[in-house]
Amino acid sequence: MLAVAGLSAGFHTGCRHQPIAPPARGTARFQILEPRVPAQTGALATQDVVQPREIITDAEPILPLVMPVYPASALRVRHTGAVVAVHVVVGSTGSVREVSPSMIGFSSAGPFEKEFRAAVEAAVWRWRFQPAEAQQTEPVALPDGRILRKVIRREPVEATFDVAFTFTSSGDVLPARAR
Repeated sequence: MLAVAGLSAGFHTGCRHQPIAPPARGTARFQILEPRVPAQTGALATQDVVQPREIITDAEPILPLVMPVYPASALRVRHTGAVVAVHVVVGSTGSVREVSPSMIGFSSAGPFEKEFRAAVEAAVWRWRFQPAEAQQTEPVALPDGRILRKVIRREPVEATFDVAFTFTSSGDVLPARAR
């Protein structure tokens, strides 16, 4: 009965209470960071087209990638979020071999910095890839005059990249900037 009386009194005097906030749910997104590379100028020399050369392909992620879990301690206090940038080394077998702080990405500092970094590392260590490859190629001339590259040898190699994870309560991705 008490609840009904309180509800009735609120109805007659006007509703002035704040809506109940939904429970906090943290999410994370990521963005691969690209180092700044000077623009290439000039045309390729003819010998670049007709000489054998080695091409390095990128490691390709095997989906789905494990995403980091928003730290429960930060959720409890409704922490606004964080950015964690890491450098990842993928071995020639396709497994992550190393996760370390990024030298080209920004990581935010704060009271839960260690928890956010631990969440990122726990997720990234579980990522798997088709390994990067060093491909030895040679030119092949077609009858119409075009030159294609034929892969004559493939070898799995180590690959590296930097990635920035953005943790927010809304799930929005903040742009990561390479230095």
